[in-house]
Amino acid sequence: MQSALNIGVAEADELRGALRQATLAVSALQRATQDVIPVEQNAYGQKYRPDFEMVRSEKQATIRSVWIVRQNEDFPKLVTCDVLSAIEANPMKLLNVVALIKDLPEQNLCKGQVGTIVEVYEPEVFEVEFVDLQGHTYAVETLQADALMQLHYVPTPQVA
Repeated sequence: MQSALNIGVAEADELRGALRQATLAVSALQRATQDVIPVEQNAYGQKYRPDFEMVRSEKQATIRSVWIVRQNEDFPKLVTCDVLSAIEANPMKLLNVVALIKDLPEQNLCKGQVGTIVEVYEPEVFEVEFVDLQGHTYAVETLQADALMQLHYVPTPQVA
């Protein structure tokens, strides 16, 4: 939780509140409006897996929790909770150095080529310039964020 959302002991109440909301979804079994998935019925009760989004500052994460409503009880109990996936809100910015993470044969570009973001059209759409070692531009393409990986030249906080 710390690396994904900057949630430590001091912010435990905030996480507790988000988990309470997940509990309400399980209690009400609002499968139509919530992402509550019954995962297993066993001799001990019914397990549910509500996934929910949590946003703090510039970070966003999908939290997965598992709950059980035990036999002869009508309330859920938390079994476990963890970060399913985490992203920083719009981590790529103007002048960031990026690398392609997939081949783009239509643009004559391949995985691993390095470019610079020279324009941000939308939060997930960028104009990227590719330059050779002599400084000559060999491609300028409009690319989606899912085709790019931001490169870092300084140590970054450890990822969970």
